[in-house]
Amino acid sequence: MNILPSYKCNLACPFCAIHQLDRGELLDLDWLEQTIKDLPQGQIDILGGEPSLLSDEYAKKLICICKEHAGDARVGMYTNLIKISPLIHDVSLTVSYDPGSRQLSDKVRSNMLLLDVPFEINMIVTKHVVARGAQWILNLAKRLKRLTKITLSTLNVFPGCPDLRPDPLELAQFCQDIIRLDKEQKIYFYPISTWTIDYIKTPDPEQIVEILPNKKFRISLRDYFGHKEFDTFEEAAGYYNQNCEDSEPLCSKCPYFRRCTHMFTDGKTYCHDRIITESILIALSEKKTHEYLPKL
Repeated sequence: MNILPSYKCNLACPFCAIHQLDRGELLDLDWLEQTIKDLPQGQIDILGGEPSLLSDEYAKKLICICKEHAGDARVGMYTNLIKISPLIHDVSLTVSYDPGSRQLSDKVRSNMLLLDVPFEINMIVTKHVVARGAQWILNLAKRLKRLTKITLSTLNVFPGCPDLRPDPLELAQFCQDIIRLDKEQKIYFYPISTWTIDYIKTPDPEQIVEILPNKKFRISLRDYFGHKEFDTFEEAAGYYNQNCEDSEPLCSKCPYFRRCTHMFTDGKTYCHDRIITESILIALSEKKTHEYLPKL
């Protein structure tokens, strides 16, 4: 489950519209404490906006509520790390770092070098990242001593920025390079990792429902305009179960269903996505680490 205590952010990244939603709302923690008791237990991530902008007193109470509910599960915080929160020792830390696309990325890189706690990086695979290449990412991982993992996200998760989309053939080569170069397996990239882990194709609603600053619930989507908000968790989960299954016959009959990048549409086909997926399978076959290849 995601919790967004505020939309306030200190950046205005081109691929993110959340800063346009800042209406000064701050999630009522007394309401959250009472409401969360009736919700499914599990991993909780604190998102934003930018959580490091929350007051220390507010953030401490928020983290305490989340930890009490999550039990043994992870309580994480996603931050752009323009500011290093004093509470980073109380959460599992993930840094949003997008070189070439996100503002002040040099400052973020410098701040990551200062961190004294284990952390992960979440990076969007824009054309700038692909241009830097897989070796650049692995060199970055070696420099950051406390880094545990880099998660790469495809740009289609963040709509509205087609000028940042990488060339499909260059992305295919990028994927192959990651497979061949990532000896320590520090990189998690959705279209690659779905073939190398026991991948769950359909997430449970409690994994993708999020709580908003206005005490509403919604399905976790990065496109915040035009999507439904609900008064209860049950309403949001029910809406997901009824409407958010990908029922497109073209995709559901494909052996790569839910495992491709789903970025490059061409009419009613995803021809470039197939090229990318096939290049991944070739590289994995050469490395002989895959277990879940389709029977074609």
